[in-house]
Order: sequence, then C-alpha cells, then structure tokens
Amino acid sequence: MKKEELEKQLSSFLYSNKRNEKMIDKLAKKMSIHGYKKGEIGRLIHGSETQNNLSTIETILISKYLSDTGFTQGEINPLNYFTEQEINSALQYFKDSNSSMILPLTLENVLQVGYGEYITTVPISFLYKMYESGLIVYNFETQRDAKLKKSPAGSVVKVANVNKKSVEEIAALLVKGTYIPDALTLNLLVGTGKEGEELTYVTKKNELTIHEGSSIDILDGFHRLNAIREAYKLNPDLDIMFPLQIKNYDARKARQFVGQTNTVNVMPKQYVQQLKMDTHEDFVVTELMARSELKDRVSQRGTLSTKTGRHVTSLKKLTDSISSVFNISSKREAMRLISKLTVYFDELIGLYIDEDIAYEDSIFSIDNSMLEIMKHAKEFVDSNENEIYFEKENILFSKGDERNLVTVERKLRS
Repeated sequence: MKKEELEKQLSSFLYSNKRNEKMIDKLAKKMSIHGYKKGEIGRLIHGSETQNNLSTIETILISKYLSDTGFTQGEINPLNYFTEQEINSALQYFKDSNSSMILPLTLENVLQVGYGEYITTVPISFLYKMYESGLIVYNFETQRDAKLKKSPAGSVVKVANVNKKSVEEIAALLVKGTYIPDALTLNLLVGTGKEGEELTYVTKKNELTIHEGSSIDILDGFHRLNAIREAYKLNPDLDIMFPLQIKNYDARKARQFVGQTNTVNVMPKQYVQQLKMDTHEDFVVTELMARSELKDRVSQRGTLSTKTGRHVTSLKKLTDSISSVFNISSKREAMRLISKLTVYFDELIGLYIDEDIAYEDSIFSIDNSMLEIMKHAKEFVDSNENEIYFEKENILFSKGDERNLVTVERKLRS
C-alpha cells in the first residue's frame, strides 16, 4: 500500500498546484536528469487528477524533488514510504527506451564457480544500460561508509561516498582505451526475489536469469561503474569487455565480502574492521548502530560531522571503549550486552536528540568521553535493572562547569 498512499497524496498536491509555474520549472529541471522533457512533466501534473497515472519511480522522484525544494513543506516525503535503497535505485533511473532494461534479465556464457557464485564477461554497454535503468543499487547496509548531507529542505540524508577524482581518472583511461578491465561484483541480495528466489541458473546452457524484484547491489566497483557511465556517454562506440562476478549473498556475508575487498579506494581502517566483524566487540558495535539511537550518530571515519551536528562519537572510539570496559567471551554474552546497551543508549542519545542539545555543549564533545560513558553503562549492564533514565543536566554542561572527564563522570552519576 505504500506506493498507493504516497501517490494519492502526490496526485492531489500536483493537481492543486498545476498552475504553479515556478514549481513546474524546478521539477522539470530536476526530472530532465532522468530523461524527462518539460512537456512530459506537464502532462503528468495535469493528468494527476486521475489516479494511478504515475509509476513507482516517478512517484519517488517527484515527491523527493518537491520535498527537497521545499514545495511540499515536508508533508509529502518518500522517506516515509520507501526505503533508502528504493529511493537510491529510483535516483539512478533514466527514461530512455533505447537503453532501458527490466527484470527478469538473462545473461549468457555464465559459469558457476561455487554455491551462489558466478562469473561471466559483459560489454561496457551492458553495464551502462543496467546502471542507467536503475537496476544496480548502492546498498548502504552492505557497501562503503556513507556521507551525511543536508538536503535543500534541511533534512539530513545519506549519500554514497564517491571519490570524484578517481571516477574522472578511470573514465579518461576508458575513453583513451588504456584502461585494463577488472572485475566488478554484483550481489543479488538474498530475500529480495519476487518469487522467493533471486536467480535461476541453467547448467546446460550456462544461462543465468535474474528474477523480477531482485535487488542487484554493487559490492565492488562502484567508482568504476560511475566511470563507465561517464565514459560511455562521451563515446557510445566504446567496445570493452568487463569481467563480472555475480554473488547471491545475504546482507551479513555481503558486508564481510566488502570488508575484505578494500583495494582501489581505501576505506577507513575502522570501517573495514566493522564490515569484517572479526570479534564479539565488532559484532556488538555493528548491532548497536543498527538497533539503537546510535544509528547515524557514529562517524565511520576519524572525524565527526560538524556540518550536520549528528555524530556523537567515532567508530574507533566506540569500539575501543567497549573493548576496554567489557570482556566478551561468547556470542551469548554479546547478545545480552547488545540488549542492555540498546536500552542505555536509546535513553542517553534519545534525550540528547529530544532536548536538541548542541554537540559543543554536551559531554560528547569531551575527548575520550565515550570511555567514561561506557564505564557508566557497565554499571547498568551489571545491574538487575531493565530501564534507565537521564535528565538534561546529565549530559549538558552548565555555565562554569570544567570541561573535562572528571566532570563527565560526575554528571553521569549525579
């Protein structure tokens, strides 16, 4: 129902604003990126009184752009109806009948090299069309660390962490014909196939068919994929064959794969460690960042985001603090710790968010404060209590307070 609910709201809004030329011009400019002409946008808007005239992709794109530019004042936001992955896929869509691809999609000359492991070669034009058709997705749950960016409307969104210089250099080599093709890796994410399976492989024919609904995530080669798009636009006559690995992994195995393929564009060491999840402590950190209010509040680089004000600590400091304070010897202990720490940080970070406390005025701004926080959290973990409560004064520095770890410890226990 999520698409129908959003489309109903959007159709009503468009029809009510069909004479808003400023809005139409802004929307037409944004949608032109995806191959839409201004006349097509006009027809979509004027025909919006009739339900079901917008595709899912059009619904996502139009609602997002209207939200980002402030026309809907946050009332019609695709983030309330679609996942970031679905929105990211829509943003990669290009309306071009000559280059459009849809699922199911069959690849020939594919070899199975293991369970859920396949390899083939494809022309550069094939990869370009897949990407432009929105079939290949950048999945933030399994890929590189994302950057946080403020939209024009003021909301904070995740964006892919792309090294533009690297993309430009690879694209230049492709156009010159001097780039040595290396394998890209796609993953057909387990559990996304419409009929319960993401693919069918016919051994006798060496054919692999990707089923409708399957999420095709890029695991390795996102920079090369973007370079391929840029190079192919400059020269559609490029004739280069790329090795292509196709996996059928679940999210956990996909994260482990990404963690061990840190090659061309080096990721922060602490983020690679998180992806590999070698220790119980790494597992606890990963689950905390997924389950608790710490989600999107931990910098996966060395520095915190000062522009958005969202980060309260870094991945390394969080991991080191847990390793220093807790001695986790089994998965069972790790699961219990995750449960208690989720309660602790939901209350602590939840209060920080609800009270809209500035980072620089909080205990989080003190170097190594996470270690003191974790020591205090251990007292709760070791107790028989199932709930914990904080007051604003526990995390906000008052005028005249000394800004040091002693004060942090005193405030947490006051």
